[in-house]
Amino acid sequence: VYFNSGNQGAVEVLKSRLSFSAPVVVVGLDINVRLANFSFTAWVRISRTFSKGYILRKRIGSTVDMEDLSCWAWYLSGDQGPQFHYGAHDFFDTTVSSGSSYASSRSTSSSYASGSSGTASGEGNLDQEIVADGISHPIPLDTDVLLTVCIEQYETSSSTGINGQIIFYTGADLLYTRPLTRQITDCNNDMEGPLLGDAGIELAQVRFYPFLLRKSHLQQIMASGELLR
Repeated sequence: VYFNSGNQGAVEVLKSRLSFSAPVVVVGLDINVRLANFSFTAWVRISRTFSKGYILRKRIGSTVDMEDLSCWAWYLSGDQGPQFHYGAHDFFDTTVSSGSSYASSRSTSSSYASGSSGTASGEGNLDQEIVADGISHPIPLDTDVLLTVCIEQYETSSSTGINGQIIFYTGADLLYTRPLTRQITDCNNDMEGPLLGDAGIELAQVRFYPFLLRKSHLQQIMASGELLR
């Protein structure tokens, strides 16, 4: 696998605070996840009524049988904390004509959420998208929190089959890491923009960075709102 070595700057998906009652399509947003390393940050606030939802998500498609499958997505559970979902297209034929195959394929079980790889192409369910460590990492309620997810991928797999890691932060503090047992790829749904936000969540300064953020970067963001150059 070869990664796009483009070094474009950060993409600001959302600047000012916005409260969501439903996801919003961000028309024209082009985020390049075909990179070895990239990161997302967002200031997030959830209330006691928030259950679960996505901060930012690229869908496979908008039809009924595709809309809950993610090319890549930054997910937040009220009681479990942040997760990263990706690669439903790695397990399904994503052509329009094959939409009917999704419902039947998704009944097959997988344990990828606990770190193992998924099943062969054409079989799977939503669990194959999920990267989480199975431990509850809730974020504070009714409080502005800087959340960050960083993806670090290797050019070649290690002898253990690990392709990299996903790193989660709250503020400048490490929350947890998970190994990647397959690389993050993108899908072909470039006609519809990614979805931003979800019911019951407030977001501000949602950004994509085409490189790996470190603790020092997050300290800068918390102090000034920007990376110092």
